[in-house]
Amino acid sequence: MEKNQLSIIVPMHNGSDYIEECLNGILSQTVKNLEVILVDDCSTDDTLKKAERYPFRVISLKKRTRVSHARNYGAKNSRGKILIFVDADVVLPPDAIQRLISALSKPNTDAVSGIYYEDIPQDNFFSQFINLFVIFRYTKPPEFITFIFNCFCAIKREAFEAVGGYNENIAYYEDVEIGHKLTNKGFYCRLDPDIKVIHVKYYSHLSLLLGYFRKAVFGGAYYRDIGSLNALKDDTLPLSIKVASVSAMLMLISLVLAKISLLCFLLFLGVYSISLLPLLFYLIRTRNLIFALKSFFFCFEFFLVCQFGFIWGLLIGEKRWLIY
Repeated sequence: MEKNQLSIIVPMHNGSDYIEECLNGILSQTVKNLEVILVDDCSTDDTLKKAERYPFRVISLKKRTRVSHARNYGAKNSRGKILIFVDADVVLPPDAIQRLISALSKPNTDAVSGIYYEDIPQDNFFSQFINLFVIFRYTKPPEFITFIFNCFCAIKREAFEAVGGYNENIAYYEDVEIGHKLTNKGFYCRLDPDIKVIHVKYYSHLSLLLGYFRKAVFGGAYYRDIGSLNALKDDTLPLSIKVASVSAMLMLISLVLAKISLLCFLLFLGVYSISLLPLLFYLIRTRNLIFALKSFFFCFEFFLVCQFGFIWGLLIGEKRWLIY
C-alpha cells in the first residue's frame, strides 16, 4: 500500500486510563505505512504526556472544543486518501485496519464502520450492558446505513470533504448527521459486524444514564432541526426495542394513574416483557440468566431516560447547546 495513503486520526481528551492501550493497538497493526495523528483537545490529565511517548504526530489544540472539531482538525492536517477515525477508548486487534480497508474496497462503499467485541475488560454490569446493547442493536444491519459509527470507521477523503466533515456545532449525534449528509450526497455507508474492536470505557450507573440522556436530547433536537422525524425510520434500532421503549413510557403513565389504569399497566408490562425477549435471549447466550434478569429491570429505567431526553430535545430545539 502506498505510503501515507491511510491516515489514522485519534481525538483525545482526558483519556489517561486507556490511551496507552489504544495506541499500542495501533502500533500492533499488520498494515504498515500508517500516518497516525493524535489530536489532544486540552486534556487536563497526563493523556498528552503518555501520547507523546509514541512515534506518532501529536497536535495540541489551544482551547477546548468538541470531538467533531478534533476529528476535522486531524483530517485537515493529514495526507491520506482514506481517513480512519479511532476513538481513544478503543483498542484495535492486529488485523482491524486490514479488515476495515478490505471492506472499504468493495463496490459502492465510501465509508465503513466496525462494531464492539462482546468481551470487554470492565466487569461491572453497566459497562457490560451498554456494550452488549450496542452490539445487539447492530447485529443485522441493512446493506447500507445512514450513519457513521465513530468508534472505528474509515471514510474516503473525497467523500469526507464533499460533505464538509463533521458538524462542529454539535456535541452529540455528529455521527448520524454526517451519515445523513453522505447519503444525501450519493455516497454509500456500510457497517460490518465482523470488524470488531474492544471498547474499554468504564460506565457507572450515573454516567451511563447521564451520557445517554444527553445523547437523546441532541437526537431529539437534531430531528426537530431538520424538520422531519421520517429519518428515524432509517436507524437500525430493532423494532422490538422500539416497542419495549414505548411500552416503558406507557407503563410509567399507567403507574401514575394506577387507581384507574391498573389493567393498562399490566397490559403494557406484558408488551414490554414480550418485546424484550430477543434482547434477553441474546444476553442469556452471551452472559447468563442473572445478567438478563437484571437487564430486564434496568432497561425500564434506561428507556425512560432516553425517551425523556428525546422529548426534551424535540421541545427545546436549538437550545440544545445549553446542556453541553
